[in-house]
Amino acid sequence: MLIHQGPLHRSALARLAGASRTTVSTIVTELRGRGLVTQGRGETDCRSRRTGR
Repeated sequence: MLIHQGPLHRSALARLAGASRTTVSTIVTELRGRGLVTQGRGETDCRSRRTGR
């Protein structure tokens, strides 16, 4: 998906993949750990965001 769409926020990835943001975040974290994806500027780790919005 990223190859065709280019850089995307996790929420956009979740929407396009039909998955939850939690699922996408888990997968992205694993891929980052393997060096397969990087986090771009302006993108924050989901765990650092405030909850209850």
